[in-house]
Amino acid sequence: FVVEQLLRQTDDPTKALVYARLSEGSVGRALQFLGSGRLTLRDEMVGILKKGLTNDLASLLAAVGEMTDLRQGLFFLEHILHDLVMLPHDPSRISNLDIAEDLDRLRVSLGEARVQKLVDGLRVVRKREHAPINFQFHVKTYLATAFLE
Repeated sequence: FVVEQLLRQTDDPTKALVYARLSEGSVGRALQFLGSGRLTLRDEMVGILKKGLTNDLASLLAAVGEMTDLRQGLFFLEHILHDLVMLPHDPSRISNLDIAEDLDRLRVSLGEARVQKLVDGLRVVRKREHAPINFQFHVKTYLATAFLE
């Protein structure tokens, strides 16, 4: 149903499916994503993961600091990590079908242990998301820890 609604707005079926999956069944959210270019945040988050692999901690932290909507970025990170876990098992079920090849290369570069470390760390960050803390600092610490060997 969500895909059908999106196909009224775009003629790209892959794009419609990506937005439908990212919206988690919400037509309103899917239309909002489609109209606002939110995938830019997703791409920024993929870039942050790639920066982590370069061991350039300063660039990694700067990229987090430059994100326009960190909470929305973490939403996309959650989907990216889900996709990284799902790719070797059932690639047809990932959310970000439009960047599947890039995600698969990223998955290999990160390695299974680091992907799991990112998944576990994100759970902790999400639990503290509404706590009275410096959220950006907490996210930076989470990512730095995930990429430090």
